[in-house]
Amino acid sequence: MHAGQAAGDVAQAPCAADPAGDGGKVVEEGEGAWARLVALFRALFAGDRPPGRPGRQATRRRRPAAPRPAAGPGSPGNDTLSGDGGKRAVLPFDLHLTFGASSVRVFSAGPIDEWRFFQREGVPEHADVEFVTRLDRADRGTEAFQAYGMLRLRGAALSFPDLRASDALWQRVYRDFGLTKLPKARDVAAVEGLAWRPDGAPEDGHDRVRPARDGAWQRVGGKVYTCADALEVVRRTLVGAQRIAWIEELFRKPPPEGQVVHRYWLDTSRMIYLVRHHWKDGKRLLLVETTAEARRLCAASGAVRRAA
Repeated sequence: MHAGQAAGDVAQAPCAADPAGDGGKVVEEGEGAWARLVALFRALFAGDRPPGRPGRQATRRRRPAAPRPAAGPGSPGNDTLSGDGGKRAVLPFDLHLTFGASSVRVFSAGPIDEWRFFQREGVPEHADVEFVTRLDRADRGTEAFQAYGMLRLRGAALSFPDLRASDALWQRVYRDFGLTKLPKARDVAAVEGLAWRPDGAPEDGHDRVRPARDGAWQRVGGKVYTCADALEVVRRTLVGAQRIAWIEELFRKPPPEGQVVHRYWLDTSRMIYLVRHHWKDGKRLLLVETTAEARRLCAASGAVRRAA
């Protein structure tokens, strides 16, 4: 068997190029070489097994070659995932959250950073709705708010996706990065734990998911994935509720008794996801409504006239 020939391949015809390099002359191996060659080709075109291989009941199926990972820590010529993985989505206006007589900026205009979030403590258990307004960059410093949407706190909740059940997800992770798994959030990520309260400063609630530490998370093909690389893999692979389900592992501990905490996440589609974390009832995942009816209710509530 020649180098590179897999088990089950058809054997080569019993002739070989002259190693002396005599211009392509073929050296026959015995008087019956030509007859055996003819028989071999007849068997191939007739769909039969080639002669001279008794005892084999079936041709062994070849295992498909493993896909080559795309450029990443495990690929030659690119040892880092520090880049942005393509053009980033942009939020063209500020988004403000209003509740009662209060209003606070939760997301600023600019490139969308999927790891930034806003956390709010002291949420009333009886609250039914929160309104979201937008403020264009040119209108900063004014009260020229426009209706954006609303969050129904007692409305139908989304399901947190079960990442383990998605075969397509794991195939993509392996195809693009050569990885057979994603890290657990608690192994590679950390947050400051900041939270805004009505009696605090607005900036108190702005937090960001960051690498848990410097150094390696996993080695693949002689290359090293750091915690920062792992976060970038997650950012490029998971979208929307998938990413939120992954990162919410960092917030497993329930709030203190009687408390409700809200965490607001912004997706590249400019949609706000809300994780409502109740001290007893656990988490509910909600999505902002931006329909014409939702904007009408937002405007009618007086939210657009509230100052930031």
